Amino acid sequence: GLFLAWGPDIAPGTHEETSINDIAPTLLALLGVPIPDDVDGVVLRHILRPERTLRPVWTEAVGWTGQARTLDAATNRAIEERLRGLGYLQ
Repeated sequence: GLFLAWGPDIAPGTHEETSINDIAPTLLALLGVPIPDDVDGVVLRHILRPERTLRPVWTEAVGWTGQARTLDAATNRAIEERLRGLGYLQ
């Protein structure tokens, strides 16, 4: 894959291999949002302009407490049909 970044905080001309796992923590840090400690990857500080400092906050991850949505049989069949048509199911 290819990762491109552009904006006022991004240093021009930075070329370096990275992992897809580093995208989420970097975006969360740039947005000033706490990063759950179960998120893989690191903050890509090397893509930033030297004057841009980040102080990422890593926070304890909490489990999702929402409820799963229950679908009726017709909806389940429609979803399976769509996934089969896309090649995800055989």
